[in-house]
Amino acid sequence: APRHQHDHDCKNCDNCESCDNYHVHYSENKIWSFVRSIGEEFFEMMSALVLGAALAGIVQSFIPRDLILAIGQNSFTSILAMMLFAVVISVCSSVDAFIALSYAGTFTSGSLLAFLVFGPMIDLKAIWMLKTTFRWKAVIYIVVLAFLMTLLLTTFYNFYLS
Repeated sequence: APRHQHDHDCKNCDNCESCDNYHVHYSENKIWSFVRSIGEEFFEMMSALVLGAALAGIVQSFIPRDLILAIGQNSFTSILAMMLFAVVISVCSSVDAFIALSYAGTFTSGSLLAFLVFGPMIDLKAIWMLKTTFRWKAVIYIVVLAFLMTLLLTTFYNFYLS
């Protein structure tokens, strides 16, 4: 059945001005919707990029470089620091990669992996959302399990794969 209303079936219609106008208008709406969607995604990702770069720049500007290097070069403390950082900053996973990139020369690859894995799973927003569904005991189990598995696997990565 046609998607518009008029007095005949358009499926085999070659000379229906109403049908032609409808199909042109419908195609323009789809194209405009596509372009608008691309624009919205672009501006959303750019804002995430700017936010991530600003946040990483602020942290690297205000925390002494010696402290960052001391923590970042240790295979174990670097993982703990980046996991804690991921929980505290609570940014979306699309920004995590930009933040992790700014620490690529300072922190171990396992700690960057821990940041990228643990951050999207467990942060302050996620804990609060989990609490709306589960009891505190279950939330603590989920957080501890995610923490331990991330810590175990990224420590293994630091010591044996990187």
